[in-house]
Amino acid sequence: MGADVFFEDILRAREILRNVSYVAPVKTNVELDALTSATVFLKCETAQRTGSFKFRGAYYAASRVEAKGLGRTVATISSGNHGQGLALAVSLLNLSAYVIVPKPYVPRKQLAIAQHGAHVIVVEDRTASRTSSS
Repeated sequence: MGADVFFEDILRAREILRNVSYVAPVKTNVELDALTSATVFLKCETAQRTGSFKFRGAYYAASRVEAKGLGRTVATISSGNHGQGLALAVSLLNLSAYVIVPKPYVPRKQLAIAQHGAHVIVVEDRTASRTSSS
């Protein structure tokens, strides 16, 4: 399905993201520890840019598209976190993006995508968004 990921790829991604993503804090929770009889670690990704880990993947992917000479415009189908992450990523990389947002969607997320400068295309439903953009 996807490409193999090698350790060198992880190191490259870490270097690319070093100055643009936040380090999400890791916390523990006494109640969860007691419930599970183990130490439970919680990585607080809500502290990441756009409030989600999706920003890191979107930024890395967008940076690789340009580095590989594949153009300066990217597109995705998302009604939320990935669309927001990609929109912020392309604004930082000085690229452009089209985010296809299927209905129903959360208006504040669609607004956040647009506020980062991505072109938003609203479609009727997820099935329509997949077939109309192929």
